[in-house]
Amino acid sequence: METTQMNNVSLTAYPDQAGFSIKHLGGYTLSIGVGKNHYCENSFDGIQGGETSTMEVAIMDKKGQFVCLPDDVAGHVPVHHLAQLMVNIAGHNWEQVCFLCDEEVDKSKFPSKKYTEQWDPSV
Repeated sequence: METTQMNNVSLTAYPDQAGFSIKHLGGYTLSIGVGKNHYCENSFDGIQGGETSTMEVAIMDKKGQFVCLPDDVAGHVPVHHLAQLMVNIAGHNWEQVCFLCDEEVDKSKFPSKKYTEQWDPSV
């Protein structure tokens, strides 16, 4: 079993229970959106927050640019994939991230190898 270290990972909640972001995953941020205005199971229940079995996912580099996913966000991603998404983003396993999000692989959206090798763990 492979272990990926994720030191200094931080979690920031969005206002109105709309989701959260997880920073410092190998130099990238994972954004999770739930509730109204997001592509998830509880999007149209009229109540922000509450339980959901799916989530909207986006991945950004340290400049705030979307990376990896062909359409910038992936909707209706099963919440039970969250831990594996974190591990694969931190490990820069972009094809596996696309698989977990049920998205087509578009390598033109993957961060460049040069950028990936020079990531700053404090970002």
